[in-house]
Amino acid sequence: MGLFSFLDRSRKRSVHSRRESSQESTDKIMNQGTQEPESTAAQKLTPEAGALLKVLSIFYCDGIAEKLLIEGARYVHLKAYPKTMLDYEKARDELLRHTFVGWNSEKTELGIHKLMQDVVRKKMDEEELHTLYDIGISLISAVWPLTTFETRNKVWRWPILEACLPHVTQLKEHYDVSYENRVERASTEAAILFNDAAWYQIERGCAEATISFVLLSQAIMKNTKDIKENPASKRRNSKIKGDSHQYAAIAAHLQGKGSVAMKECKHWMEVVVDRISQSGDLEDSTIEMGMLYNNTAVSHIMKKETDKAIQTWKLSYTAFQNAGTWQNLSTTWPAINLGIVYSQIGKPDEGEAILRPVLKAREAVLGQDDQTSSESGAAWRAMGHVLVAQGKHDEGLEFYQRALKNLTVTLGETHYQTADCKYNIANGLIRLGKNEEAIALLDQAIMTYKSSTWRNSSAARALWKKSRALQAMGNTTEAAEFVSQALRLLSYLYLPTNKLEKFVDEDWDTLVCSENST
Repeated sequence: MGLFSFLDRSRKRSVHSRRESSQESTDKIMNQGTQEPESTAAQKLTPEAGALLKVLSIFYCDGIAEKLLIEGARYVHLKAYPKTMLDYEKARDELLRHTFVGWNSEKTELGIHKLMQDVVRKKMDEEELHTLYDIGISLISAVWPLTTFETRNKVWRWPILEACLPHVTQLKEHYDVSYENRVERASTEAAILFNDAAWYQIERGCAEATISFVLLSQAIMKNTKDIKENPASKRRNSKIKGDSHQYAAIAAHLQGKGSVAMKECKHWMEVVVDRISQSGDLEDSTIEMGMLYNNTAVSHIMKKETDKAIQTWKLSYTAFQNAGTWQNLSTTWPAINLGIVYSQIGKPDEGEAILRPVLKAREAVLGQDDQTSSESGAAWRAMGHVLVAQGKHDEGLEFYQRALKNLTVTLGETHYQTADCKYNIANGLIRLGKNEEAIALLDQAIMTYKSSTWRNSSAARALWKKSRALQAMGNTTEAAEFVSQALRLLSYLYLPTNKLEKFVDEDWDTLVCSENST
């Protein structure tokens, strides 16, 4: 037998032996919590420690915040689960003595080996597992800041959501739609949480990850019966269903799937109309109609139906005005989109007339250097588009730079909206002859775009723009190589190469807008 074969077989035997040993040890200690002890009382696992261990087995193995285990303890319907801080600390310390868990006292987080989790879950039947996963939903829901219209895109939520997301994802795997019996028993609380996780994925720019959460929420709600529910429950369930269609539509927009997005908007509208006709929930539904029209307009623009898009964004703007919520800042998104589209079709003055009052209102409430909401960054970037279209290039560049400061903080360096803003600034710098600075920003944007499967047109545009900067610096050969890279990225469009080679800025902007509308 060769040395590597011997080592491989020895390693496999060692792993198998450790697994058997770990399971035997866990079985022995856990059984001692409910049966006659086979050894000394010091080895016995108390019911409180056993209950905590079971709950730990359903979360992601690392970064389990102690706040997550304590904050919602009152919702845990396990008799032995520790409900007070003192009882929790006793149970935790007991698990630490057995080295069943690890503890980061500085971060106040627990960790547990995946193998230990597998062993603990294996000892439970399907009924007990289902109960535990329901408990997991309740514990996370107690600390997860559910999104409201006012808190969307607010940066203060992200650290909490980022810490919880691995655990929500772990719970999602249990309720996966392939396990029909589990989905049928899932609660509306689970559907709400999975919807909210979908929205957070949208905020992060992760369209692909959004879909699985949305589909699961929809599958859960499909099994929810409205017949015996009171009016409040029916309104709540309608809102859950509407949100799932909304997030599916936005995810489709981000992926350049305009027809899919329009289909989801249609389903969403059906839900809202039914809710208004059945319950008269006018105020909340007016806000939702504003969001619905905004997303429907994005679908129109992706289908190159510009006139329909403009009319629909105007409906969105009016709906938000009628709702009169949150210092009238609710009109921000339709104003942003109208400003961008008007600047692209040669009517920047109309774009400014709509966008300028919204900017003034936002800055009066949040300040000129707001870093609490990415909406401010998006609005300043849109104003940059308007000003550049008016020929006010220097003023437009200033707005782009303000936007970048906001987006870097609120969304991060690698978010696609941040990359878009870097592209806009690079464009302005090239005009000023600052080509090296522009190339540095374009390289950052290209890296972000290439990390996604649905930003090829944006990556190609940035590569093409980099070639223009290199050309201006006299690097003709290198410039030609980046043109070739841009064209290869767009091969899926099946456009003649000679046509792509003649693209100018406006052509690239139109292509990007039609595929990846903001």
